[in-house]
Amino acid sequence: MEAFVDALDLWETVEDDYDVSSLPEDPTVAQMKIHKERKTKRAKAKT
Repeated sequence: MEAFVDALDLWETVEDDYDVSSLPEDPTVAQMKIHKERKTKRAKAKT
């Protein structure tokens, strides 16, 4: 299972179990993109 999750580049997410922080009051486009990627990565790691 670890190899499968590692192949999808999700092992770090599973291992660290990090929280996705909320966006600031007036986020930049880059901040919104990173936030979306982290939320998606976290959701994929849970499945």
